[in-house]
Amino acid sequence: MSWIVVNQRETIVAQQGSLTEYTVYTEVSDANGIPAELFVFDTSSDAFSSVALLWDIESWPPSKDEAVRAQLDFYRGNSCERTFTNKEKAAAFAADLQRRLQAVRIDWDGNEAVAFGGEQTFLYSSESP
Repeated sequence: MSWIVVNQRETIVAQQGSLTEYTVYTEVSDANGIPAELFVFDTSSDAFSSVALLWDIESWPPSKDEAVRAQLDFYRGNSCERTFTNKEKAAAFAADLQRRLQAVRIDWDGNEAVAFGGEQTFLYSSESP
């Protein structure tokens, strides 16, 4: 069974005038049985795209350098930061990240539990059940 340690920091920054920014920083600081790089980013802009799905973990490399060398559109990282001007949207984003990180961990465990690969020998005869 896999596990991840997630650190999430929510900060409020008052700017000049009436604009207030709400920043959500989330990091997978440790992981066991699953890669810690669970956030997907656009290679050309470094913009956060999503929390990785199983397909993303298998398709995108865990560093921008690897993605650039392979000419891939996306890469994975272990942390993300987004800033909002609306507190409710920032809070919803933080909660969604927590839910989606747990969901991908559960999906990863389910996928890893499916036995596939290797070699087996079977004997079937008229005496087999």
